[in-house]
Amino acid sequence: MNFDFLSNVNELMIVVTVGILILTVLFMAFTKKLTHAVGAFALYGVLLGVIFMFLGTPLLAAVQVLVFSGTISVLMLAIISLERGDVIVEIPKT
Repeated sequence: MNFDFLSNVNELMIVVTVGILILTVLFMAFTKKLTHAVGAFALYGVLLGVIFMFLGTPLLAAVQVLVFSGTISVLMLAIISLERGDVIVEIPKT
């Protein structure tokens, strides 16, 4: 049996995932709200884990997702402590 189409599907999924990853990074860079940036950062970590799974490294994917889940929880606690009531802390323009 010839399973060449599976290789093409895998490559297509990697390309689609990388495209979504690039859009996530752009959203993370240009958003004004810190909570949205952290949410995009969480999506970035998950997508990077998915790419590692497609590349055949499940251990690296698991470590990626576990480390990013800890990072995201710390960042969310920091953002909660930075927010002041109705005032939303915005990223300053440089």
